[in-house]
Amino acid sequence: MRLSSTSAASSLGNSGTTFFRARCGVSVDTGDLIYLTGAVIGGYPEVDTVDIDQAGKNPAVGVVIKKRTSTECIIQVNGIIRNLFTGLTPGEFLFVNLSGGVTDTVPSPPPSGRRAIQNVGSALKANELLLDIKPPTYRIPQ
Repeated sequence: MRLSSTSAASSLGNSGTTFFRARCGVSVDTGDLIYLTGAVIGGYPEVDTVDIDQAGKNPAVGVVIKKRTSTECIIQVNGIIRNLFTGLTPGEFLFVNLSGGVTDTVPSPPPSGRRAIQNVGSALKANELLLDIKPPTYRIPQ
């Protein structure tokens, strides 16, 4: 199941929630789970969409909740995200999917190599995600 994301987030301003500004590529979209590339551009960390099959392109550290420009993102690290995702099932655990988005299905083992399996939180409502990113575990072909 691919859960959809919308272009607006109403989560800015939640107390106890951590946000940061980052540089991101034009292909990074609102709702993408991101990892830190290790680069710093213009004083801001560079991020890119997580790839659970590529070493060095995970783990996820946050969600793009807003793109201020084509290369500047606002990242949320924890807390409640409202109205960014739809189609969530309350109570379901959520994971990084194969395209760097959110899914309620644990990704299957890869055909080769290893795959990062990372729980990123749980659904509170159909449009509310409690972001609580856990360290990944890894699956190998069976």
